[in-house]
Amino acid sequence: MEDVRIELDYLMVKKDEALSGKHPELTLKATRPNPSSPRGPERELRIAVGFEVEAKGDGVGAEVRHFAIESAPAPPIYLNHLMANSASPSQPVSAKRAREGFPGQHLVVLPRPIIQQAQRSALLADLFPIAAGFFPKAPGHLVERERGLAECVLIRVLSGAGWVRTRQRHELGAGQWLMIPAGLPHAYGADDTTPWSIQWVHFQGRASAAFAALLGAEAEVAVLAEPRSGAENLDLSRLYEGLEQGYTQANLLAAAAQLRLVLTELERAQRTGRPTSASEAVTASLAWMSDNLAARADLGALAAAAGLSVPHYSDLLRRATGYPPVEHFLRLKIQRACQLLDTTELRVNEVAVAVGWADPFYFSRFFRKITGLSPRAYRQVVKS
Repeated sequence: MEDVRIELDYLMVKKDEALSGKHPELTLKATRPNPSSPRGPERELRIAVGFEVEAKGDGVGAEVRHFAIESAPAPPIYLNHLMANSASPSQPVSAKRAREGFPGQHLVVLPRPIIQQAQRSALLADLFPIAAGFFPKAPGHLVERERGLAECVLIRVLSGAGWVRTRQRHELGAGQWLMIPAGLPHAYGADDTTPWSIQWVHFQGRASAAFAALLGAEAEVAVLAEPRSGAENLDLSRLYEGLEQGYTQANLLAAAAQLRLVLTELERAQRTGRPTSASEAVTASLAWMSDNLAARADLGALAAAAGLSVPHYSDLLRRATGYPPVEHFLRLKIQRACQLLDTTELRVNEVAVAVGWADPFYFSRFFRKITGLSPRAYRQVVKS
């Protein structure tokens, strides 16, 4: 029997729940606070269990869903779900990098019996969420799935920055959505200096692959721009907050309906907002840059949003602005920084963050390159 140490902030427990699933034998050792003294020494539990592991939940690795407890401290404790960083029982299980540690987070994962009921339901089988949540300012958030998932993943970046890597790497910022199709190996995570806040949902069903393909995520991820209208229909909090009220049929139907509405609104926005010519694509891209000066510049994502190849997009932007796309975007940021230095009392590092630079020293170097002055020297110059 293999001994594995699971490091967690706490265990989520549910009493008197019948559990089922495949049960390879494994011993888990976990620690939790002494119930009689929440701030006192930890008590170690050694539990011999059989379980089934599935890659569920976003940002916390796989979920150990089903437990058949063979021996445990009295009274028996039935574990509803314990987060681990492994995709199969045969791999080492460790939650050291996957703690539930984002203050204010929401995390809902449907139990296996509920998912099976949804798969059999005529009202839900086409499309339904199996996990959803919200991670606010999530430093250290990192997910790596070498074999992908059996379901699709949709992520909405509300603020900050992050990245996704498949065959290539894309930088992500506020106002962007990420669609990952089922079966695609991938990794994603929060930026080290300006970690993102994200809403997310995992979903499956007979129509899930078709919806992913409709948004351009058939064999590769799709990076989508936030629609300029209809934002009230795109709030994933309606989905996970509803499921937090219980897995009733009404709540499951409402969550599935909200998911379908979000996907439909995203598709409609991409279709109706898609430029009909390369010239319109460039105009739309320049407008997006002006409206998102705190976002990080990613050439591949900008070109994809415009519906153009990177070389064609770069050539058109250079013709329109006189600069390569990323340099033009950075110059717009410096222009905005000058306005903030002239009209506000923000400190230099605060101005840097406002225009998307987490490192004030790098910001100052680029500012001097463009203006010939340091930010502090620029602020002291008297403007007529």
